[in-house]
Amino acid sequence: MIEIRTGPMEPFDRNLFAVCLAGATLAGLAVYHSVAGYYHNRYYVRRRHEPETWKCQPGRFLTSRMHRKAIRVGTANLTLAGMITGIGVYGVASGALKTPIYTDVAEYGWAYTLGMTAVLFVLVDCINYWVHRALHVKFLFRHIHHRHHRYVATTPYVAVAMHRPNWSHNSWRHSCRCSSSRCMRHRPRASCSTFWPTTSSTIPASGSSPSCRGNRPRGTTTTTTRTSMSTTGNT
Repeated sequence: MIEIRTGPMEPFDRNLFAVCLAGATLAGLAVYHSVAGYYHNRYYVRRRHEPETWKCQPGRFLTSRMHRKAIRVGTANLTLAGMITGIGVYGVASGALKTPIYTDVAEYGWAYTLGMTAVLFVLVDCINYWVHRALHVKFLFRHIHHRHHRYVATTPYVAVAMHRPNWSHNSWRHSCRCSSSRCMRHRPRASCSTFWPTTSSTIPASGSSPSCRGNRPRGTTTTTTRTSMSTTGNT
């Protein structure tokens, strides 16, 4: 349970606040650009000539304009998430916020620490999954989530390129995971993997949404390549 400290408060420490804010923000941006940049170069640049061997939608790529926009939006969102996280870290470090977060494993033991870390990841991913399902409700999709689906092909940079209200629940997830020192290691649910490209997949021949379900022998061609913009083909 998180409690806000009442009574006499410690004076505002500008140096500690700056360290927490800058540290959380720069750490998030460093992870985002290093991981996304590595996989983008490895697959979308060096293996662009053979997309059928690793891509769920081999005939679909972002335009250069949309790719640059995804990087800008993703960077802005990670900056926002880092700032929110930094403010929370400062609150805990300064004693203004009382939380169950602890730094000494001996307080609860390794079994509890490792077990609750696993529970945290399952819980946060479960909440994220159902929030994402809710964002596909007609009203929320039309006013918020549709902007994320303008990127008609998934890439490592598109993972966090979304509308600010849409990103708010991801910022919370980012903050929760930072508390267990394992930030930004998320694999999307019910979608073509963004950070971790697949080696085999099947693209439906009908008008249904493409997904990574099913397997296709490596090296075979797909039955249908959908190149038109879709509002439900990406996650």
